[in-house]
Amino acid sequence: MKKIIQFFVILAYIAMLSIYLNNWVKPTQFYFLSFLGLGYAPVLALFIGALAFSFPISKKMFYSGLVIFIIGIKMHLNFFSIAIPNESIGDKSIKILSYNVRLFDLYTHPDGTTKHKIFDYLKKQKADVYCFQEFYQQDEPTKFVTRDSLMQLLKTPNIQEHYSFHLRGRQYFGVAMMTHLPVVAQGDVSFLDEAHEDNNYCIFMDVVPSPGDTIRVYNMHLQSIKLNSSDLSGIEDETKLPDKNNILGIVKKLHIAFEKRQFQTEKVISHIKESPYRVIIVGDFNDTPMSYSYLQFRKILKDAFTSNHTGIGSTYAGKLPVGRIDYILHSSELNPFNFNIQTEVLSDHFAIDCQFNY
Repeated sequence: MKKIIQFFVILAYIAMLSIYLNNWVKPTQFYFLSFLGLGYAPVLALFIGALAFSFPISKKMFYSGLVIFIIGIKMHLNFFSIAIPNESIGDKSIKILSYNVRLFDLYTHPDGTTKHKIFDYLKKQKADVYCFQEFYQQDEPTKFVTRDSLMQLLKTPNIQEHYSFHLRGRQYFGVAMMTHLPVVAQGDVSFLDEAHEDNNYCIFMDVVPSPGDTIRVYNMHLQSIKLNSSDLSGIEDETKLPDKNNILGIVKKLHIAFEKRQFQTEKVISHIKESPYRVIIVGDFNDTPMSYSYLQFRKILKDAFTSNHTGIGSTYAGKLPVGRIDYILHSSELNPFNFNIQTEVLSDHFAIDCQFNY
């Protein structure tokens, strides 16, 4: 029995150390680590259990486990943050909002019921810059008006957008940014998806919240996993196990998404490093705080959530327990305060917003 427990403990320790490697090892080099990062919560539970079991049989193993945990304390605090919220430290501030609106619920409520609720929510937020992922726009004539109605409602005459185009119905799917602030430049970070099959993009605006101050705001939607109802069959239903083919299909899609997010992350980070201005980057990363993508961004930027909130801060509102996958990251020169996560479920993501002293 003692040997079995020791094997269990060693396995848990190796799993935790492997998650730490996501800080350096790319998914294209060894994508299995990305799966461990995605499953951080159960690995952590396994690790805590291993610590508890190791204490009565080997103090050496127990203290080794504590050392392993302490080595990765910064990574653990990315997942479960412990923070005293920042206070505003000046008169100059800018409010940024990020929201994956899931096409404004076009397919579930084509009558616009959810869309109008989202519009009402956004109007109350009074942000300076609104960033949307899974944005939907359709050429006139259409009963499902989005872009022009939002710009009028939010009083945001300046817009930057990037879409894939579907000829049928003249529909556009992608990302958009809107602001009432002056804009001196805008553009996109190309992911080179020439076939326009992914609908994942990164765009930016150089906004001027006050004379002499310019901030570059990125709006990013990293690679989606593209799970469908057949993939999730048997997983969302707790009364039965998922089909073997479903599991293999999900693993394959995750593998593809991990590698594409690596490429996209490297492109965006390279672009950020060339920015002449302080930076705020927001969006749907489609990955956890233990992922390769998130950890690479954290090497050059700070996380507004971890400096203002205590807890996990789940931003995914769907049925899968993936936790926090939407982020607001920023240059160290900016002071984030008043970080909020939406409470009303209107999409499969919650909106997040934060104010910054600049």
